[in-house]
Amino acid sequence: MIVGARHWIFTNILIGICGSWLGSQLTDIAGVSVRGSGMHFVAALVGSCVILYVWQLLHPKNI
Repeated sequence: MIVGARHWIFTNILIGICGSWLGSQLTDIAGVSVRGSGMHFVAALVGSCVILYVWQLLHPKNI
């Protein structure tokens, strides 16, 4: 809903898992200490948004 893309439940689960991993990697690269479930949620949300943004760039018709 944040980036305006609609997907199936399986795709949402995969994007959430990959986004969580990507978000943790990005915080490690940036040197940001992530503590608490709220910060982990924000990192996963940012990672998922990045994945969806890249997907939309690669597949503009699948929005």
